[in-house]
Amino acid sequence: MIIKSIIGRGFKGCVEYVLTKQGAKLLGVYGVRTDRENMINDFKAISKLRPTLGKPVWHAPISFAYADNIDDQMMLKIAEEYLENIGLKSNQYMIVRHSDTDHQHLHIVANRVGFDGSVVSDKFCRNRSARISDILENKYGLTIAREARKGKRDLRVTPLKKVKGKAMIKREVKEFIRNEIFHCLNVGTKSLESLKLKLSFKQIEMRVQFNTSKEVTGISFRAKGLALKGSQIHSDLRAKKLLERLVMNTSKKSLKQGLGI
Repeated sequence: MIIKSIIGRGFKGCVEYVLTKQGAKLLGVYGVRTDRENMINDFKAISKLRPTLGKPVWHAPISFAYADNIDDQMMLKIAEEYLENIGLKSNQYMIVRHSDTDHQHLHIVANRVGFDGSVVSDKFCRNRSARISDILENKYGLTIAREARKGKRDLRVTPLKKVKGKAMIKREVKEFIRNEIFHCLNVGTKSLESLKLKLSFKQIEMRVQFNTSKEVTGISFRAKGLALKGSQIHSDLRAKKLLERLVMNTSKKSLKQGLGI
């Protein structure tokens, strides 16, 4: 997933671009009306609370990898979590899904000016957006775009029609294993034993390597005749990271029990 942050001057051009693309689908709005003309006027009206602010527009295109199957509900949820993390959730915004390219993507247009006249800072907006992208990729088990940007060949970010033969099979198996593991983690699996059992029901074999001190040194998975290290499937599935996630799930349960939830 790649999130860009574009800070602009005028709402009219940005809103018209986002809404008039062929196949554009409005997923959600806050603080503005849904027809184009009134939406632009609503954005402008609040931005006038800070007339000296030269660039009140926050435009955030979010692009997903070809392998990440994102429906409208999930796309909306990810967009709203981005807005919350970047500090724009209480400001005016619109979220629009586009289908004019091969890869799935959406556009967020938000007002940096709040209803109380406060302004959301655009300082280090690109770095902040990149950090939020990392958080959301890990939370929802999405393809790690940062690895692709570093030049690592990752079949998960290549269109299906360009992947053939053994490469296609490897890609499909990686996606299958990755999705099943993250599903188990997201529903609160707390131990390696429990994870291994749940994966076995999906015909996925999990192997754990130990050193002489009985410490976990590596984890691998096998499905459909293909064996892969956890780190080959996802950066958060190498041994250390996976154990940290399992401990976190255990801690969450203990906390809820302590609060009586």
